[in-house]
Amino acid sequence: MERNTRRVEDKALPTSCLMIKLDKQVRNRITSLRRKNGGKYEKAMEEWFKRR
Repeated sequence: MERNTRRVEDKALPTSCLMIKLDKQVRNRITSLRRKNGGKYEKAMEEWFKRR
């Protein structure tokens, strides 16, 4: 999304906005993997929260 916005509008999002979007995407992906695989990725979510 960021790349397409920059190509069309020629302006980048601030770093803080990119970090928020990336954090949300990673959390959503880990959550979907946990649901799909019976909680197998519980440790991944813990590690993600440690490193934020």
